Amino acid sequence: MSARASWLGAGLLCLALVGCARPATLPPTPVASEKTSAAEAEAALIQLRAHEPDSFKMVHQVMAQYQGQSHVMMGYMLGRKDGAFRVSAVAAIGPKLFDVSKVDGQWQAQVHLKQLAERLDPRHMGRAVERIYFTTASGPLELEQGHWVSRSPVPGEEDIDTVETWRDVATLATVRKRFFFQGNPVLDIDYTQLEPVEGHWLARQVRLVDQRGFELKVNVTDYKPGFPVPQDKLSVTPTP
Repeated sequence: MSARASWLGAGLLCLALVGCARPATLPPTPVASEKTSAAEAEAALIQLRAHEPDSFKMVHQVMAQYQGQSHVMMGYMLGRKDGAFRVSAVAAIGPKLFDVSKVDGQWQAQVHLKQLAERLDPRHMGRAVERIYFTTASGPLELEQGHWVSRSPVPGEEDIDTVETWRDVATLATVRKRFFFQGNPVLDIDYTQLEPVEGHWLARQVRLVDQRGFELKVNVTDYKPGFPVPQDKLSVTPTP
């Protein structure tokens, strides 16, 4: 099975159980508008990013839909500003499903159910979480359709090669991401119910639609910016 195909199937139902907000220390205020220049918007975005916490903890309720079936799960995430994170998934009523983490560019993973381990490499789920919540376009901002939009290539991936980030024209909060492969859209993510949390914008709901037949709805139920995330808390015993 190819890396692209691994995104689908039963394992994909668990892949993106948690979201990542980007808080700051001051209440967010409108920083740009359609009359703002791209240079001014980019300067404001740099200031907004500078207020992100060094670490955080989040809890989510997740509904995944695939091939006409719906699954409800709970997701727990520890994350750091340097991009290191750990995701744990638990069935809504049932056992722990898996742990996956990425620290210093290295993946660790463990599946806790034998029947799931036979069908799923949790590192594919970790890559999806990274794309959804950590992979952001770094190109220059351009005003398009009433949003600030940036694009950049995504090197080293087999099924995506470009990411596009759409930001609110006034607050610069992320409201949409699009991923492409060879010019074709393959993944869309919408961020809604935005609210200020310690100076940044938190999307209480996130909806992911994979053009290959998968949909995910994420509801943030708890968020703790500044939650300590030492190295040992990110460690996962690798699956043999």
